[in-house]
Amino acid sequence: MTLRPGLLSAQPEERPLEPYRRVWRTAALEAFLMLALTAAIMLAARLVNLPTDETTQQAFAVGFSVLPVLLWLLISYRAERGVLSRRRRLVPTVILSGLAASGVAVPVVNQLFNAEDWLSTASGLTRIIGYTLTVGLVHESLKYAVMRFALWPGYFRTRQDAIAYSMAAGLGFATALNLVLAFGENLSIESAALRMTETTLAQVAITPILGFALYELRRVRASVFLSPVAVLVAGVFNALSIVIRAGLIVGTPGVTSTGNAAFLGLGMAVFLVVVLFSSVGFLVGNADERDELRRRESEKVLFTEPDEPLNRRQRWAGYLTVAVVLGGVVAGFSYRSSVIDAVFPFINREVGVRALYPARWLLEEGGNRFVLRATDPGALPYKTALQLRLIPIGEGARPAEILDLLDVDRAGRLPAYRSLGRSPITLGGLPGLQMTYAFAYTEPNPFLNTEPVTVRAVDIVVLRPGQAVVITYEAEAAAFERHRHYFTAFVRSLQF
Repeated sequence: MTLRPGLLSAQPEERPLEPYRRVWRTAALEAFLMLALTAAIMLAARLVNLPTDETTQQAFAVGFSVLPVLLWLLISYRAERGVLSRRRRLVPTVILSGLAASGVAVPVVNQLFNAEDWLSTASGLTRIIGYTLTVGLVHESLKYAVMRFALWPGYFRTRQDAIAYSMAAGLGFATALNLVLAFGENLSIESAALRMTETTLAQVAITPILGFALYELRRVRASVFLSPVAVLVAGVFNALSIVIRAGLIVGTPGVTSTGNAAFLGLGMAVFLVVVLFSSVGFLVGNADERDELRRRESEKVLFTEPDEPLNRRQRWAGYLTVAVVLGGVVAGFSYRSSVIDAVFPFINREVGVRALYPARWLLEEGGNRFVLRATDPGALPYKTALQLRLIPIGEGARPAEILDLLDVDRAGRLPAYRSLGRSPITLGGLPGLQMTYAFAYTEPNPFLNTEPVTVRAVDIVVLRPGQAVVITYEAEAAAFERHRHYFTAFVRSLQF
């Protein structure tokens, strides 16, 4: 019996499982894929006619708003399954952060602060301060609260854990903001892709600042100012991402361009991803090396254990963070009032009129048509307006007769004009009449396919010797009550 020698072949070596997922690598891959897909959509929009019907656009916006989560599940979360030590609360972090955004951040920013109403046309420095005290602090404090009370300190075993959980918080927050945008506005396909990519990349890039600070708060001798400063810094970056993006997308108008360079808006998001990922990554690596050297040189405990009660420094850091956030919100309301209520004087000695009009508004003097007309450039699609006219009258004229004349004139030139009612009023000790009316406004540019807008307005008519003073307030129906305080302040300041 003979034996045949068998072929010897090297057995494939099994690669040992890594202890943790490499956070930066997967995050960079997801960001690259988002940018590549957005660039492809923008290119397609220039080469072919993308669908413009509202149903298709909204379906795309909803789908694109959840795309970052799908990429995260396929890349980052899937990678967690191939390591020895998984991060267990990533999905709950995404969900909690999304709930905080939709349930708290959106109502506070949009309804309490109305940030876009008074910051969209403000100066650059005013916008940075305003967005920091409103949008920035609200967003970053909520993400901080999710991580602080749902994860810290037990799930922050390493700095890489802190970064992973903070990115998950930023992702959930951005997804909720994108869904609100998808259901709240009718965006074109390319606009939806751009805005949602910008929001996602900015939120995911900024939040690691909070995660790094929270991990450092585990130090035995952590600085009490660490977490409040981190929330403030993150809030400033949040504000800068909004302000600089808005500046980048406004190009120079030309013969073939409207001056809108929306693609450049991605520049700020890419800048945040590159700079903040690199900066925080450097801080994490440097801090890990310093801690390793200290452990070799000394037996002292550097960090508190997760099951230990909070020490005095950690408690005071929490108190200061709450104080900074509450103080910032109060300062935001105060700053909002100072910007909204800022006024410029108007004086026309020739006709004997003095008044105060909103400082952010555009003033026009119309000669024979009107004494003044102030319009809000940030109110779209119909610019809220305040107007003062002087109409010559004969002896024995009454306010009701002036309103009748205005009724006849407007019924002939304003679409769907309706007078809604009259009521007596006293202005400057003089009796008068107030009339409320409405009409439909259509965009005069025939190339813009926009629906008519309902405009509500108020006239106040009082008489002085030889003239009727007509004060008019006009606003889109949806903004009529919200902007009415401008009219009230204008009437109170009026002297004639």
